[in-house]
Amino acid sequence: MDNGSDTLIISYGISARSMEAAVKELRSNGNKVSALTVYSLWPIPEKKILSSLDGIKRIIIPEMNHGQYRHEIERLANENVNIVGVNRVDTFLITPEEIIKAYHG
Repeated sequence: MDNGSDTLIISYGISARSMEAAVKELRSNGNKVSALTVYSLWPIPEKKILSSLDGIKRIIIPEMNHGQYRHEIERLANENVNIVGVNRVDTFLITPEEIIKAYHG
């Protein structure tokens, strides 16, 4: 977690590596961004996710699907949080650049 950040990137699986690279790049450019890697999709680590949402106004979720996990996060987050999906279903990996682009909106 990055104190003062209002953006959280949540990822899992292979997309987590791109998230880590994107977070490193964003932080090196002075951006405040928090990151959470989920290691167990089921059961959903609700307590950890909820504890990570303090002060968060936007969540970015890179997924190699149509956004199935995003729906679970939407269920947990309050309605004032903007949730952005970065999705690919074409067998190509999500790149750090795609996550950075979503960060800059």
